[in-house]
Amino acid sequence: MKKRMRLRIIGILCVVAAVILGASCSRNNGDIGVWFGLWKVESIEVDGEPAADYDGNVFFQFQGKVFNMRKITEHHVYTDRFGNWEEKGETLKLTFPDDRYVPFDETRMGTECTLSIEKKSGSEIEMSFVQGETGSIVRLRLVKWV
Repeated sequence: MKKRMRLRIIGILCVVAAVILGASCSRNNGDIGVWFGLWKVESIEVDGEPAADYDGNVFFQFQGKVFNMRKITEHHVYTDRFGNWEEKGETLKLTFPDDRYVPFDETRMGTECTLSIEKKSGSEIEMSFVQGETGSIVRLRLVKWV
C-alpha cells in the first residue's frame, strides 16, 4: 500500500514538472535568432551626429512577432510602446498600430518605420532609416542586454 502511494505521488510530481517545463517556453512562435531578448539602444545618430535629446534609456525587445520599445527613467520607472516587427532580407519593419503606443520622440520613428540592417550579430545590431519629416538619416546602434 505504501509503495503504491509513493509511486502515485512520484507520478503526479513528474506530470506537474513536465507541465511546468512545457509552459515555461520563452520563444513563442519558434526561434527568431539573434533578435530574441532585450537590446539596449546604445546610441542614436542623426546625419552622423549624436542625438542631443537621447539619454541612453531606451530598450528594444523582440519575441515572436511582438515588438516592445521600453523607456526607463532615472527612478527605474518604465513606459512601454508595443508594436509588431518583421524582418525581410536586410530590412526590419516596425509598425505601431495602436495610437496609445507610438514610438518615443527621441527615436524619430513614425508609426511605421522600415530600417536598413547594416550589421547584425548576437551582440550588436546597427540599423538606419530616413526620417520622413526631415529626410535626415537616423542610425541606431543596439547592444544585447539580456
